[in-house]
Amino acid sequence: MKEPTIKDVARQAGVSIGTVSAVINGKANVRPSTRQLVLDVIKALNYRPRGQARDLRMNPRELSLGLILQDTEDAYSIGIAIGVKQYANEHDYILFIAGLQGNAGDEEDITQIFTSQDVKGAIIAPNSLRHTPDAYLARLDLVNFPFVLLEKVAGLDANTVTIDNYAAARQATAHLIDCGYRHLVHFAGPEKLAQTLERSRGFLDALKTADLPIIEEEHIISCGSHFQQGFQTGMTFFQSVAPSPPPTAVFCYNDAVALGLISALRRLNISIPNQVGIVGFDDTEMGQNLSPALTTIRPPLEELGRRAADILLQIVNSSQSTEPKEVVLDTELIVRETTVDLATL
Repeated sequence: MKEPTIKDVARQAGVSIGTVSAVINGKANVRPSTRQLVLDVIKALNYRPRGQARDLRMNPRELSLGLILQDTEDAYSIGIAIGVKQYANEHDYILFIAGLQGNAGDEEDITQIFTSQDVKGAIIAPNSLRHTPDAYLARLDLVNFPFVLLEKVAGLDANTVTIDNYAAARQATAHLIDCGYRHLVHFAGPEKLAQTLERSRGFLDALKTADLPIIEEEHIISCGSHFQQGFQTGMTFFQSVAPSPPPTAVFCYNDAVALGLISALRRLNISIPNQVGIVGFDDTEMGQNLSPALTTIRPPLEELGRRAADILLQIVNSSQSTEPKEVVLDTELIVRETTVDLATL
């Protein structure tokens, strides 16, 4: 079947090509009724906007995909990127990777570049916890630009591939409780990320299930996602902030934070795991080779990236609209040396 063009959309909607272009680019000079008509035709024809600016001397292959990550330096994002790139290469697609590094407003600019350069579709790690989709996601959905999300977004019926952060956090916390640790805290990740909220929620619910007392502001400690943040938070918390009795275990947002905390506890001459047990998240190589080796949650990051890329290419290569898919991959608790059954000591 012939791929629909912007001329086909204009013809069926009974408007000019310029009007269709204005709708696609989010221009304000189009009447709401005309805009909705054009959007309906775009969906009906399964038309996908094509970029105009391509330099084939720099990029001889036309086929390309985009990947937007919140942080290109953390192990979680790197693992996903490896999986996406592997799959893209296997199917002769070039992959463009963009990292926001905390600059939430950049998504709009990046997606505009992707659409203008004829990137066929994008895999996106969304940023916010808002109750409605960010404007750039809503616009991509309206103009039928193929994308797959790495977290669910409220109010947007989109293709999603993720892990169950809530269940993983509950499992990590339950492990600490089963080991005999009773005074637990969670070093939480960056604010406004869905996985930060889900991991915090899973941690607190595990405490509730075990009938342990909860004062949320004392059990959820704002930290971040990097080694230095784990170190600084650990030093500050265990030196001057920790309640009495002090915490005997910490579930960390990720391995980088856990490694920073371990460094801080060593500086403070606090024994791991006898005095404080620690569980990370990501199963990084550094955590595996540390002494003591880090107990952690292992997410299937490369598989997550590959599954997201697979779904994206199914959308890109389909001549018809498809129902959104939601894929949730399981994680695994890896028990090593930063936790111990306290009853055996």
